[in-house]
Amino acid sequence: MSDKQWIVTYDYNITIGDLYSAYENYLYCLNYSVTKPSKGIEYIFFSKETEIGHIEKFLQLAQVSIR
Repeated sequence: MSDKQWIVTYDYNITIGDLYSAYENYLYCLNYSVTKPSKGIEYIFFSKETEIGHIEKFLQLAQVSIR
């Protein structure tokens, strides 16, 4: 898949971050509202072939320190 364009998201987890550390990634806030309104933090990872653009126009990037 090294020549493919892909995007994948995961709930924030240090192990997942380590697994995909070679790829460009961002943390972003996600609003949950199924049972009760709350916010979560998720990763978004991009393949090296994917042109990202200005994702801050579409995602609320998280301002958190990792580890």
